[in-house]
Amino acid sequence: MTKVRYFTKSLHKKALECPTKLFYHAQPDIYENRSLDDPFLRALAYGGFQVGELARIYFPDGVEVATLNPDEALAETERLLQKDTITLYEAAVRTGSFLIRADILVKQGSTIRLYEVKAKSIHPDDTDDFYDKRALKKQVYKLKSKWDPYFQDIAFQTMVCRQAFPHFKVVPHLVFADKSKVATVSGLNQKFLIAKGKGRNKIRVADGTCLSNVGQKILMTISVEEHVERLLAEPDFQTKALAWASAYLSTTKIDSELSKTCSRCEYRSEPGSGRKSGFHECWKARLKKDPEPGRLIIDLWNYRDAPRLISEGRLLLQEVTQEDLKIDGGGDGLSTGARQWLQVENRPFVDHEYLRLALESWQYPLHCIDFETTAVAIPFHEGRRPYEQIAFQFSHHIISEDGQVTHAGEYLHSRKGEFPNFAFVRALKKELEGDQGSIFRYSNHENTILCAILEQLRGSQEPDREELMQFIRSITRSGGNSVETWEGPRCMIDLLELVKKAWYNPLTKGSNSIKKVLPAVLADSKVLQEKYSQPIYGAAIASRNYTNHTWLQRDEAGRLLDPYKQLPPLFNDVDPEILESFLSDDDEVADGGAAMMAFARMQFSEMNDLEFEALRQGLLRYCELDTLAMVMLIEHFQELLTPAYMSWGIISR
Repeated sequence: MTKVRYFTKSLHKKALECPTKLFYHAQPDIYENRSLDDPFLRALAYGGFQVGELARIYFPDGVEVATLNPDEALAETERLLQKDTITLYEAAVRTGSFLIRADILVKQGSTIRLYEVKAKSIHPDDTDDFYDKRALKKQVYKLKSKWDPYFQDIAFQTMVCRQAFPHFKVVPHLVFADKSKVATVSGLNQKFLIAKGKGRNKIRVADGTCLSNVGQKILMTISVEEHVERLLAEPDFQTKALAWASAYLSTTKIDSELSKTCSRCEYRSEPGSGRKSGFHECWKARLKKDPEPGRLIIDLWNYRDAPRLISEGRLLLQEVTQEDLKIDGGGDGLSTGARQWLQVENRPFVDHEYLRLALESWQYPLHCIDFETTAVAIPFHEGRRPYEQIAFQFSHHIISEDGQVTHAGEYLHSRKGEFPNFAFVRALKKELEGDQGSIFRYSNHENTILCAILEQLRGSQEPDREELMQFIRSITRSGGNSVETWEGPRCMIDLLELVKKAWYNPLTKGSNSIKKVLPAVLADSKVLQEKYSQPIYGAAIASRNYTNHTWLQRDEAGRLLDPYKQLPPLFNDVDPEILESFLSDDDEVADGGAAMMAFARMQFSEMNDLEFEALRQGLLRYCELDTLAMVMLIEHFQELLTPAYMSWGIISR
């Protein structure tokens, strides 16, 4: 029996991104799909899977349409809607080939209220700031890009409901986490845990959880009828949806224009994967040849004018000219345009003088630190807000003046349901207060997190609050939202900025992620290859999680293996590379994606002691490699200034 297919709200969202994706999505056995299709994994990755269940608590006495079978769900929904007043969770509504499962549907007489729950936060002051201000000046209602997908989603659901129930008034709403609210009970997030089920995971709500014991409401409901009416009034809203549904159900390909967003396409595969690559098919059709990896215009780092070049038919990096870039000369290290031009030319670069001045300013011993953080929708502790920054782990390596490397310390707060930030800072202070050596981070992330914790301390009752705040000020600089301005005497040094200003390697393909920089450094460095090809890590080099480990290993063809790919996976059901690309294309966020996911699982999943300990040990190993990667980068920068290295032919200023 042929399974009936429907055009759902998730497919509508996919079509808004790129209608061509529908063709690839309709053929999962043929085309690779490198996305997190499991909605539980999607929500868990962002720490917001509990929002949907908490929203149900705010709409009590509802009935869940639990079956996953569309036809059974439609029949059950129809039966339940015979009641004059009822609240449904996951109600199934169909009209023609359109099918939706509504998060929350409330029927009261002849009125149906739809509530779409989103794991996103908003402040009440921003609820009138959904539209592009420049467009509004021209009396054009254009939703901001960050809000458009949410309104398109609820508009599609509203259209389906109105067509299915033409005699009812259908009123749409969005539900967000409220940034202005604080939790008034502790352990709220631990009331919603992921439990392993047959065939799929399910959320287990703690017994007795109800509206009277979850404290102050921390979710906000916004009526969006006015905004939805504007979308539905657009003449092509329904026309597009019908065309997309027809194409999907008939497996007909809609050719879309190439764009910068192609860089995030999930329908791409690598040679030998066994499935076709939709991404490569699209670009090959325009190029009339297979695209060379890393050499498309969308691969150009931090380049915002790619849409213009694509519209002009210039799709390859070699078609970029110097006039297309802002190549400033004689400034403080490489400009963005100059770095982009290096990527176009596909050549290495080292600014030896810039490196020399930087290294001469460092004070030994050198401290390399890396944080793992997250932001959960439902706060851990009373008094905390939705999506406040949470720092749960750090690693710390030291390089002494004689070159000795030591994994000096680490911290991992793995206890469930506790707010870790203040204990985290105490542990970090203890690690760094013994000397005045330079402290290194990779990206601005660590500075941002510490500034956020400083503000949390400001409103706390911690007995050592002032001492911890002073420590944070001493190693950071104030951010844009700070109520005060400072730059600490021991302010952390950003190795990412040093990479951007003084070094480029074509093997990175324009990426500045430490996970891309490290393999390029190792491939280029004779010193690192000789040193770390020996089983010295956890022996001559002190380590907390490794014993006699060899970091530089080679495959049968003699190629160096990426150290990150030597680590065992933190979890077996998600490809870490897919997870990183799914979470963000931003270097500093994506680098921590696997750790963020692992921490979320430790906090919100039901697992036995062995599973928990394996995940904890995996996190410690991952984070230790992050700071070791920083050590290797510093060692390579030192090597770059030696006469022997400069004679190897690396182009420099």
